[in-house]
Amino acid sequence: AVAEKRALTYANHKIYLCSTPVLKATSVIEPEYLASDQRRYHVPCPHCAHRQPLVWAQVKWPEGKPEQAQYQCESCGERIAEHHKTAMLEAGRWVAAHPERATAGFHLNALYAPYGWVNSWAHLAEEWSRIIHKRDLRQQQTFVNTNLAETWEESGESLNLPLLMQRRESYPVPCPEGVIVLTAGVDVQDDRLEVECIGWGADEESWSIDYQRFTGSPSQPDVWTQLDTWRKQIWQHANGLPMKIIQLCIDTGGHHAKEAYAFVKTRERERVCATKGSNQPGHPLVGRPTTSNYGKVRLYAIGTDTAKDTLFSRLKLDTFGPGYCHHPLADAYDEEFFAQLTSEEKRSKYDKGVLQGYYYKKMRARNEALDLKVLNMAALAILNPNLTAMAATLQERAGTPAPEAPTVSAPVYRDPVPSEKASRRVPRAPRRGGFVGGWR
Repeated sequence: AVAEKRALTYANHKIYLCSTPVLKATSVIEPEYLASDQRRYHVPCPHCAHRQPLVWAQVKWPEGKPEQAQYQCESCGERIAEHHKTAMLEAGRWVAAHPERATAGFHLNALYAPYGWVNSWAHLAEEWSRIIHKRDLRQQQTFVNTNLAETWEESGESLNLPLLMQRRESYPVPCPEGVIVLTAGVDVQDDRLEVECIGWGADEESWSIDYQRFTGSPSQPDVWTQLDTWRKQIWQHANGLPMKIIQLCIDTGGHHAKEAYAFVKTRERERVCATKGSNQPGHPLVGRPTTSNYGKVRLYAIGTDTAKDTLFSRLKLDTFGPGYCHHPLADAYDEEFFAQLTSEEKRSKYDKGVLQGYYYKKMRARNEALDLKVLNMAALAILNPNLTAMAATLQERAGTPAPEAPTVSAPVYRDPVPSEKASRRVPRAPRRGGFVGGWR
């Protein structure tokens, strides 16, 4: 910065910046180039005369024969032998992508090395083939940085969409054996509500039960009525007992927070709660609720990155048991659902070249399926059930037939000492505490 200030003293000053691009997240030279007029050297095709910059994607070779690499014209598709390069370079010219900018920026890679130099197209193809065969990411980065003059962007941790689809199962009943309690999540969009119901079992093994989309503006009552009807419905368990959603979480972070708060306000006692995502590093899965919102409802902050860390590890499990995520062979659980579920990658986060942590990057626009998984995880955490005790209660209820309701007349109680006043009292049935006894 001091050198640049000193250079301004001279009318004919020139500041020259040159560097290997290195990592995309921390590159010093790439922002400078992107702020310039972004010039690239365009050379003519010897077959059709079309001018183009030389890029690595157009270097082609037969399978297993990188020594036969040639350049394929992006216009006519003809292969260009390397001996044409001399004439191509002589007839080339710099073309700026943004000629209106004052700063000149130049990009040049090893594909422009003059004919006869070591960095021939064949040599580069052979080097790349060796690196790919060894699956060496460090050498891939070096190749991209030094030969292609491009920044290296880590691909990050991602999920396998085809594999998840292959693992779908056919449920004999809506709630398979192993499900103990049901939760639900609601993602509020501008023109619809997307919802998913998930069943939880021992050690948080989960079964996706139902996925629905209620189309319509959340500013109108219709979609909320549909949601209310859906959350109250009954699903049959494998043991024959009926199951209901015990805890439901609604994401209120969108454009229709007012309507979401209004829906929650009258249903908080029915375990419907408002949530809002937080990507703050180290945030717990569910924070303490606060009522400092204009809906005056209990609002829970969800640590979305914390939830996704757990969810990503669970979706990679390939053995039934603790943490495993089951999905049904149903129309709603199609390729689009799994594309949304795998729509983010875990990336490294740097500050001045120092690794600071990780973040999740969206690789596509829609990710509602992923958000709904997070909301269901939060619902289970808010409910905080004793799954072992509930499993025992469920088994006990399934093994014992429900008794028939007897016909009872209210008894008359009189004071031990006769008096002119006779009292007629009807005893109240004792209340069953908690949701465990009344979850049906």
